[in-house]
Amino acid sequence: MKRFLFLILAVLALSGCGYNDFQRLDEQSKAAWSEVLNQYQRRADLVPNIVATVKGEASFEQDMLLDNLAALVDAVNRARPSAAKGQYFKNLTVASTMGPGIRVEVAGLLARAAA
Repeated sequence: MKRFLFLILAVLALSGCGYNDFQRLDEQSKAAWSEVLNQYQRRADLVPNIVATVKGEASFEQDMLLDNLAALVDAVNRARPSAAKGQYFKNLTVASTMGPGIRVEVAGLLARAAA
């Protein structure tokens, strides 16, 4: 009888041991999955901003870009040290942050800046 009573007590005592672990693991997996969904949503929200940026950059006219570059070259040329001799600009390359570089003809920009 003692053995049967001990067995029943042992079964009752051990029956709830894993339930809390299952709940904890379930909550952890749900939290991790919601983090994945949040990252996907954040990236999906960024796409329209990137498209708008590209459209904005494409809307610049060529003359406006050339005028801006000419003003930049003129400002750097005026700020050059007096000890600098010879040709101050040998070549100029314009590039976006992660884009390819575009070589610019400096003589044409200097003539444009002088005009």
